[in-house]
Amino acid sequence: KGYLDHVPVNLVPDWEKDFLNFVHDQKSDLVDQIRSSSALSSELEETLVAALNEFNQAAKAQEAGAGVESTDN
Repeated sequence: KGYLDHVPVNLVPDWEKDFLNFVHDQKSDLVDQIRSSSALSSELEETLVAALNEFNQAAKAQEAGAGVESTDN
């Protein structure tokens, strides 16, 4: 569905590690729901997609901020 289209292939393992940390730290309720569910309901999928989008937006903002900092030096 294209959630990682913006991530270079060689950086996917880093993205995965960072996303899992984000989910465990900030979306523990989602982790609990996934663990207790035997199937991915449409509601759970929506929650997961929202977490993906939130993480990707934050990562893009952080990358943009890092780019700004590097041009100021």
